[in-house]
Amino acid sequence: MSLSGFNHTIHWNEFQIVDQSPPGTTKEAEVVVSTNITWQTATQQSGDCQVVGVNASVLVDQNKSWVLKGKKGIYLRHHEQGHYDITAIGMREMYNKILALIKTRCEDINREARRIQTDVQQQIDSSRQRYHIQTKHGSNLNVQKAWEVQIKSVKLRSNGVLADLPK
Repeated sequence: MSLSGFNHTIHWNEFQIVDQSPPGTTKEAEVVVSTNITWQTATQQSGDCQVVGVNASVLVDQNKSWVLKGKKGIYLRHHEQGHYDITAIGMREMYNKILALIKTRCEDINREARRIQTDVQQQIDSSRQRYHIQTKHGSNLNVQKAWEVQIKSVKLRSNGVLADLPK
């Protein structure tokens, strides 16, 4: 059982350098975070089905992450790190919720785990959007710093979840 990539620090060498932002965006950079989660179940002596293993990963998709030429800066990288960390927090939440599942039938576990995946992914997406808007893509330094402090605090708590991030 593992959750890999949770504490990864992003680096500019994980981003493609582009001459202009993709059509439809005015961003200077975008980290695309790839996630994956699998689980294994087993029927226990009691007859109940239980999750006996979960493997999850979080990583930078280096083929899709990009930064505008000449825009690599510490503040922008910190902002992109926030997007990555929000995703990592969500994956830890997903991992822990799936790991805790016990049902009378394994099919019920698989159904519930898929529901958890969908629900938490929606929370990741809305948290990342809220972060992006509130920080003005990192240009509002005071709000950016407040988010960074809160993200760090949530990551440090083993029970920290997306709902603990700023509203």
